[in-house]
Amino acid sequence: MKALRTLLLDCFAHPIMQERMKKISSAEIQNNNPYEVLKMIEPISSESLLIDQKIIKESSIVFSSSGSTGKEKFIHLTFSEVLHNAQNHGFGYSSAGISNADSVATFGQHALLSSEFTVYHGLATTSCKIIPIGNASCCKTILQLIHDLHANVILAMPSNTIPLLEYLENTK
Repeated sequence: MKALRTLLLDCFAHPIMQERMKKISSAEIQNNNPYEVLKMIEPISSESLLIDQKIIKESSIVFSSSGSTGKEKFIHLTFSEVLHNAQNHGFGYSSAGISNADSVATFGQHALLSSEFTVYHGLATTSCKIIPIGNASCCKTILQLIHDLHANVILAMPSNTIPLLEYLENTK
């Protein structure tokens, strides 16, 4: 709890997060359950995702991936291609019913991989709260985070959800 409270205080002081945390005081962070404070953070607005068109036309990103082959390869995408992919993902998430009322727990690598990058940007277009959990190796901790942070949507590959379901089944 102390580490999470410290992280929240750091976020509170960061210029990028100040707009999203404008309804929260440092006293609230100090005196309340940090998990309750997390729920008070404003979601990212779709307007904040707008980027200068010159940057979109001139920039690109190189992703590293091992994909299904297990052999390292590199993928070059222009920024407009990344945004186009994210918009398509966002449309899919919105069509599936994900909205600003949802808290979405995601699993996966926290690195500059094309899939995670697209997923996070796609989710951001729905204005939902994104809870990036990482790998699914400690089922008890993950399920506690999902519970404590009130995630009502889990966005994960079956290889991540099956161990969680098996753990739940075995701990009944």
